[in-house]
Amino acid sequence: MFITHGPVAPDSPLFVGRTQELAQMEQWFHQVRFVGAVLGARQTGKTSLLLKTRQQNQAKYQFVFIDLEAIFGANEQECFTFIAEETLEQLGRTTADIETDLPHNSRSFLVFLRALSRAVQSVRIVLLLDEVGALPLNTAIKLAHSIRSAFTSRHVRPEYQRFVFVLAGAADMLALTSGVSSPLKNVTDSIYLRDFSLAETQTLVANGFAQSDINLPESPAAWIYEWTNGHPFLTQLLAAQLLPLTEPPTAQTVDKIVEQFRQTEDRNLPHLFRALAVDNLPLWGVIDAILHDEAPPFSRSNNLVAELELIGVVRNENGRCRLRNRLYAEAIRHHRISSDALPQPINPDRLRQILIDYFSVEDLRDLCFTLGVDFDSLPTQGKAGQARELVIHLHNRGQLDALIALCRQLRPHLFDQPE
Repeated sequence: MFITHGPVAPDSPLFVGRTQELAQMEQWFHQVRFVGAVLGARQTGKTSLLLKTRQQNQAKYQFVFIDLEAIFGANEQECFTFIAEETLEQLGRTTADIETDLPHNSRSFLVFLRALSRAVQSVRIVLLLDEVGALPLNTAIKLAHSIRSAFTSRHVRPEYQRFVFVLAGAADMLALTSGVSSPLKNVTDSIYLRDFSLAETQTLVANGFAQSDINLPESPAAWIYEWTNGHPFLTQLLAAQLLPLTEPPTAQTVDKIVEQFRQTEDRNLPHLFRALAVDNLPLWGVIDAILHDEAPPFSRSNNLVAELELIGVVRNENGRCRLRNRLYAEAIRHHRISSDALPQPINPDRLRQILIDYFSVEDLRDLCFTLGVDFDSLPTQGKAGQARELVIHLHNRGQLDALIALCRQLRPHLFDQPE
């Protein structure tokens, strides 16, 4: 049977692939050289991967798996106390064993870690922190700063050398692991969970049908892959719909199920469109460029692209942004057509004039940084010339909609005026 609710159990035949990721995580545990970060869109298998690596390595290391979803919206005190309580319970310890109180802030959390290290004589204590996005940003940043402090102080405080920290999340992780002021920048080694290959999809589908004792004359894996491109959740969800059929499925059968999904699926697509709110104009600008076959370059240093990847909308295809799979592409096209709230692009000449009249040189520089353009490489001097060259540069690369959307977000009143 296929699993469409919750993580895949570590010993399930439906856990496929991830060999490279598991090997990379084992290196994290063996040599404490990084804070580990597992990044991926919703329902890509982050929790399943954490549980699998715990199973594979639990004979060598002590593991603590902490689901931060249990304290959704927690403040600093609630967060540190919960992590400490879960750690003690899973390691079979009490506060009496470590001779310190439960932590309530960053400082007391570091004291707790040192006391725990002295009490637990294990080579490694691995803290797997799942669903970081359940924490408010302020709480998550304080937790990340504490983890960074423990990691960077491990040569001064030997007690910290026992700890390995692994954080898992989606777009919420960007504020912690990238950017100039991100607390874990330069100390993380990241795993970006990819979708399954065709071969892995075939294995997954075959194993799922084997569990159900249903024999098919022809595997539907290739038809499913054509729509999902190996999306772990959508692959299982589509395959599960084939189980009750009394007739052998065909490619047309899968097509009909997908069309029904586009209208009625309520656990993945609604989340996708909530993340892509109609007023998130810069993200829609990138998506529009892709829809019009003007795909911008794929680069995680581009904040918009990085966010779209972890929302689960885009993937890297030969250095260009592409929509993640055919099912998403169809859903997004229909959503785009039916959404009257999304504004239409403006004339490039008017955009250039808006940049000249209402944006400073520093504003132009900030726009370039957000859109991944080297401001200093624009081949002219003076704000008017720089504005003109920026519009031309982005137009030639199919990114003009992203600039329009970003400007509209920063100066919305200017775009309500008629051209």
